[in-house]
Amino acid sequence: ALREICDHFLANRTLELAIIDTGGPAVEEWYVLETYCRPRSVFIVNSVFALHEGWIAARLRSAGWKEVLSGRVRWGNGFPHMLSLVEETGWIYMMDSMMDS
Repeated sequence: ALREICDHFLANRTLELAIIDTGGPAVEEWYVLETYCRPRSVFIVNSVFALHEGWIAARLRSAGWKEVLSGRVRWGNGFPHMLSLVEETGWIYMMDSMMDS
C-alpha cells in the first residue's frame, strides 16, 4: 500500500519527511520508502539499535546524508518492565545532502 500511495500522491516522487518508528528493523518499509518515495528527510526512532532502525541511519550516513538533530529518550514509567533491558534509546533527524543541490 505504501508504494501505491507514493506513486499516486507524489508527483515528483519525493516525500518531504518519513518518520520511522517500528517494533523491528523495518527492512521492507525502508525499501519501499527509499525506492519509491525518496524522502528528503527522515526522523528515525530507536536509531541507536542496529537491529531496529539504527541500520537505516548507518545506511543514510554512508550515502552522504547529514545528521541535523539527535537526542536520547529515557524509557519512563510507561515501560518499567523494559528498564532492566534498555534504559534509553535515541532518535535522529537526517536530511539528504544531495537534495539541497
